[in-house]
Amino acid sequence: MSTPQDICTALRAYRIQARLRQQTVADALGVAQSQVSRWESGRDTPRPHNIAAIERLLWGPDNEPLAALRQFVSNSQQNLVLFDSGFRLLARARPFMEQSSPLARFGWVLDPRANPAIAPVHRRYRELMESPRGTISLALVIPFVDGNERWIARVQNTIYAVSGAAVCLAELAFEPAAGEAHLSMEETRLDPVGQPTASLTRWS
Repeated sequence: MSTPQDICTALRAYRIQARLRQQTVADALGVAQSQVSRWESGRDTPRPHNIAAIERLLWGPDNEPLAALRQFVSNSQQNLVLFDSGFRLLARARPFMEQSSPLARFGWVLDPRANPAIAPVHRRYRELMESPRGTISLALVIPFVDGNERWIARVQNTIYAVSGAAVCLAELAFEPAAGEAHLSMEETRLDPVGQPTASLTRWS
């Protein structure tokens, strides 16, 4: 499940993207503008009823399929995360909840602001999330350097619509690079009868 810090980060991103004033968001949530400011800056943590209200504002009322998927991810022992169409974290699996987890250490690799090299991958991801048709699988290989060590992030994404909203279920693996690697994305789409069509893009 998303942490209060995740929720506050998502709230700020949503407000900025929607070009809303803090007062407008505060009115919608039934709190003071100063409270929204404290949440966004990390000076205060929302209480459970505030978190529920923020989640309804950001993602709408929880519908059964999405709630079930979030519950599945939150209780999984696999290295899973669940994103919405704005690349906001909806849920993370148990191995990623620890502060010392690989996601905490290497999560920056998936952020195009912190890792500009993945910008072309991120653009394609956003395109697919804006208009998902059927089930789409993306297998990403992302080479990166951490300190003096070369690493590879392998990300297996499945994009589909849940009750009309696009979501992305991703399995993450981070491993030392054994040889030369290039940023690549293999996109597989299933047609209405379940036949896969694959394409591979590689950036040198």
